[in-house]
Amino acid sequence: MRAFLALALKELRILSRDWHGLAVLFVMPAIFILIMSLAMRDALDPGRRGTITFAWQDEDGGYFALALSDVLTAHGSMTRASAGAAAPFVVRIAKGFDERIKAGGGDGPRPPLLELQLSPTAPIQARLLFVAQVRAALASVQAEYLMEDQMGVPHADAEKLRGQTDAASLPITETFTGAGAASVAAPNAVQQSVPAWLVFAMFFVVLPLGTSVLAEREQGTLQRLALLNVSPAKLLAAKFPAYYLINLLQLLLMLSVGIWLVPRVGGDALKLQGNLAGLWLVCSALSVAAIGFGLLIAVVARSAIQASTFGAMANLLFGALGGIMVPKMVMPASMQSLAALSPMSWALEGCWDILLRGGGVAEVLPESAALAGFGLLSYSLATWLFPKTDS
Repeated sequence: MRAFLALALKELRILSRDWHGLAVLFVMPAIFILIMSLAMRDALDPGRRGTITFAWQDEDGGYFALALSDVLTAHGSMTRASAGAAAPFVVRIAKGFDERIKAGGGDGPRPPLLELQLSPTAPIQARLLFVAQVRAALASVQAEYLMEDQMGVPHADAEKLRGQTDAASLPITETFTGAGAASVAAPNAVQQSVPAWLVFAMFFVVLPLGTSVLAEREQGTLQRLALLNVSPAKLLAAKFPAYYLINLLQLLLMLSVGIWLVPRVGGDALKLQGNLAGLWLVCSALSVAAIGFGLLIAVVARSAIQASTFGAMANLLFGALGGIMVPKMVMPASMQSLAALSPMSWALEGCWDILLRGGGVAEVLPESAALAGFGLLSYSLATWLFPKTDS
């Protein structure tokens, strides 16, 4: 036990001298969380999603043009740009718009009196939403004219009819289910970003871990320890405490960024909806997986360049498959099946069980067991291969 503690303290001293490696492990994921939480804020917030700014050019000046403008901006999903300001979309009302509404469809082709100008650089989803909302607003204006002016429906009754068919007023709610089908709060962007980049960052211990093992090999430290009858299993196991401590510090830093820093720069604050013991369990299992895999890469690699290349490529592959870089929900079914092969996917689901679904220890046991098993298997392979690669 004394030898194991001495080896573990040695790892801490080596890590304390590698400030560049520590900066990569802590600063990089913190910056990712900050950027992605702000970039995805509107996309994941139903209250902000679909807000479109458009310019208004009214050459008619009639009642129906004013009514159309009011309907478009009534629900807050669309806003008119100030005069002279650039906007990705333009609504142009030509002369004769009022008369066209009153005349109805009529016979034969007629020149368009409502022109929608769309920026080619605007996202296609925004273009489709803009056109759909303008068409719906125009239909509402036409329906109001038909009901009140042509059919003589009283204004109060017309308002009631419109309210009953208005999509914005229909009794539809969006709920998010958590552990045991309980209802949880709607997830925000930072709740999506923190677990993803935390998982990604923890796996990057492979870089300083590989450097540590290869430096000891080149300096003859491993050979001297072998002469002292230190087994490969004990030598490699002694690296777990130091890097586990690094991973726990990463966890605390990422949570702190989400809770305090992101809201200070305009993003949403991280909400800890689940059981913190469950979060600690799944992150501890993730740490075991990351360290075990890092040891395997370090033992197999023959140089620091090989260790860095293998480790970075494996992390990028795990991240791409596991839903870190591309959300699994947008992947085709075949790719979602492949995602189950990535340990980052297991860790991400476990973190989401806590932070998004409000779960506890019981909910993360499957993912934690899979991650710990992966890490221990990697460690076992590393100890088995260690004498062969060190000879």
